Amino acid sequence: RDRPTTFLRVNIPEFSVELWKHGELARKHKVVVGNNNWEEDHRRKIVGYLNRTQIFEAVITSIVLNPYWRVPKRIKTFELDEALLENPDFYERNRYEIETSATGDESVRQMPGEANALGRVKINFPNPHAIFMHDTPQKPLFEKVFRAFSHGCMRLHNPLEMAEFLLHDDQEISSERFLEILDSFEETPMVLKKPMPIYVEYNVTTVDEDGKAHFLADIYKYDNSYFKKEMPAVNQFELEAFKEGELVPFDGGAVRVRQP
Repeated sequence: RDRPTTFLRVNIPEFSVELWKHGELARKHKVVVGNNNWEEDHRRKIVGYLNRTQIFEAVITSIVLNPYWRVPKRIKTFELDEALLENPDFYERNRYEIETSATGDESVRQMPGEANALGRVKINFPNPHAIFMHDTPQKPLFEKVFRAFSHGCMRLHNPLEMAEFLLHDDQEISSERFLEILDSFEETPMVLKKPMPIYVEYNVTTVDEDGKAHFLADIYKYDNSYFKKEMPAVNQFELEAFKEGELVPFDGGAVRVRQP
């Protein structure tokens, strides 16, 4: 009841996002959310359900058309670099660029285009979890009932329709101008004149527009945490110290632990 007149609401177990405007449901889109895999991040020395989409509130500040994908280090090390070992031209074929900073650190980004992991649209709402919403080239995932497959960000079904709706409402951008920007294949950030709140929630029981109740899969097992009085649930833990002689992943390969 205390929410503004216009906002987006994501319900993680429902795999959907709703756009509410003046008390009316204006749009509803499918989303893909973070998976529930147990992961280890040796660089950050943490282990846990690192890909879960977090529960939080934020404000949408911008929409980026034709975005670059700036690859997180964890994905670069454990996924892209593994693919590169098997296919030496993997980066080139998939339009990845390597950038080297003044300190010698390497970062990777994927150029805009149809095959870009973020697709043609990225919706930014700054938050401590580095989560955003974006298009995806993996369209068949939206045909599935269970849609928890991402690394934590939310992939949006029919994203061009949502982006055009938001930009037209905020900046009165015409359909012709919207398509012109898309056809340029140049990264184009559009800052919203009126930032829009977004609420990312987790409700396994919902009621639809017709008053019918729906009981959804508890994909992250948060009900168990709730009844154990462990809410908010802990998603990650610190890794224990490595043992002498243990083989651990490092920089795309593995090293054996030894005392200095």
